[in-house]
Amino acid sequence: MDYIVSSALFYTLISAALCLPFFFEQDKKWGLFILFLATVFILEIILKAGGTYLNFGLHYNWSGKILETVFVLGIMFFLNRRKQSFDFGLTLKQQKGSLKPVMILLTAYCLAESLFVYLYFGHADIGVENYLFQATLPGISEEIIYRGFYLGVLNQIFPRKKHVLNVQMGYGAIVVTILFALVHGMDISRHFEIVFHPLNMVIPFLFGAVVVWVREKTGSVLIPVIFHNITNVLGALIMHLK
Repeated sequence: MDYIVSSALFYTLISAALCLPFFFEQDKKWGLFILFLATVFILEIILKAGGTYLNFGLHYNWSGKILETVFVLGIMFFLNRRKQSFDFGLTLKQQKGSLKPVMILLTAYCLAESLFVYLYFGHADIGVENYLFQATLPGISEEIIYRGFYLGVLNQIFPRKKHVLNVQMGYGAIVVTILFALVHGMDISRHFEIVFHPLNMVIPFLFGAVVVWVREKTGSVLIPVIFHNITNVLGALIMHLK
């Protein structure tokens, strides 16, 4: 359990460091800042504890992903019940005129990622559980958490002031993109050592940069969820067939 807490503290400190501009904001929203960091800490504990104590002999962390998703949805529900003005993207409605540019961008990204996986990753024996997992939970949990909850809170802390390809975005988009990449390439081992895999961060960073724009463009996490799972399955299939 100690390594789980250490891992949670590690990611919480990274999240705090990424939010350094917060301390230079004129209107510091301390409550939201603490909420963001506390959620990072709790979700990491839930994820790691689920995979450690509730894996039921499975190869992938189904329990951790499900539990962290339920937890963050509960927070969203609570905040919305208090009539807070958060945009978590939990809607099926897509912003008018957003689908065409989004589909063009995602198609181009999908082709580029497929080529990258083929060139830089070797063959892997992919089982049925892997395909089932990649086709469901990563997209659901990670998009709801990163491009849903985290982005929704951070957009309140850091107002969206910049226009990127005709989409209004804020510093929160940078935070969730970098954090998303780091959690895929850095961790604390059971021996309390920092494990760093730079290559594992390349795709998550590029993917995160693309889907955070898609999330803001469409106003929904729906397409990011679907696309996330599609790219996961496609990457697994390429390595399986290579």
